[in-house]
Amino acid sequence: MYGGFGISNRCKGEDRVVCCNEERVYAVFDGHKTDKVSSLLQKHLVNVIGGERRAKRKNAEEAVQRAFAELQRMVLEETRCAKKSIGGSTAVCVAAFDNDVIVANCGDSKAVLARNDPSRPVVSLSCEHRPTNESEARRIQQAGGIIDVGRLADSDGDGLLSVSRGFGNFDIPAFTCSPHVSVIDLTDPKNTFIILGSDGLFDEVCEREAVDIVRALLRDDLDPEACSWDLIRRAQRNAKKSGRSDDISAIVVLLGDLAIRGRRDSLERSPSNDATPVKRT
Repeated sequence: MYGGFGISNRCKGEDRVVCCNEERVYAVFDGHKTDKVSSLLQKHLVNVIGGERRAKRKNAEEAVQRAFAELQRMVLEETRCAKKSIGGSTAVCVAAFDNDVIVANCGDSKAVLARNDPSRPVVSLSCEHRPTNESEARRIQQAGGIIDVGRLADSDGDGLLSVSRGFGNFDIPAFTCSPHVSVIDLTDPKNTFIILGSDGLFDEVCEREAVDIVRALLRDDLDPEACSWDLIRRAQRNAKKSGRSDDISAIVVLLGDLAIRGRRDSLERSPSNDATPVKRT
């Protein structure tokens, strides 16, 4: 696995990303109310995943679920120290455990898989957790939560969030970090790359379009970081046309042979021979 990222925090400045090729861990965190939770998750994710790997647990899915629970414990501890709400964050995480790639998300940050398979070229790996989803609405009601005009409300009944899962937000009943989990076989040659993004990306660029854009750029020998920034610029243009604004984060992770080629190219390329760097926004 070999990835690159782009992030544009022009709007609220609350998105955070993890792109750790050495540990094969990648994540997008989309904070809300403040950046405290997304920043804490960014700081601790790699170490927490590493702890689960060192424990050599047999079930990788459960290992990632335990990692999410441990991160939530850290957020709770930070909230107690602050003696007030520090907000929350959605999350989408990709982590390799031997030949299994575990994809976990809570909230509306997404991951999508590109495959060399004409019958199924694009596979959604995540689930949008919203109070408007029928299954989520049932879960929220059974847990004693309140839905107000399609938004998850606090204990006073005030509508607050359009997402129903994520980290933090302990003042909102039924809000949980329990993730949706998918598993990918890293040895399957048809699995080519994964795109992770915040809702700022996927609200403006649909999953199929994002995959098509990255495929074309990879054919032109662009690296994952350049692909990520191209997606962000596309989302920014679309958002400007529609009058919307949001932080935008994207990570492109190459799998299999593409990842091997990407690593080799990055080692062979010296700074003096680099193409003109993509402007960060």
